[in-house]
Amino acid sequence: MIGITPMIGLNDTGEVCSLTDTTKVGKFAKANALNYLGWWEMTRDQPCTGGIAAYMCSGVSNPQWSFSRAFVAVTN
Repeated sequence: MIGITPMIGLNDTGEVCSLTDTTKVGKFAKANALNYLGWWEMTRDQPCTGGIAAYMCSGVSNPQWSFSRAFVAVTN
């Protein structure tokens, strides 16, 4: 089984998985019939500022649940 699990928003490495990236990953997963698509982690799917990679928010200013909605939109 092959799958993808990106860390949404600001990552520990300083990179950012944006909504645009999320859409691209979702389309790739669907086009290549991947068995699993998830994200790290559900509690991060809400905004926060300060530029920190934290468990409780994404570190970016996107509205709450925007990453979830983006994944659902491209995989349905």
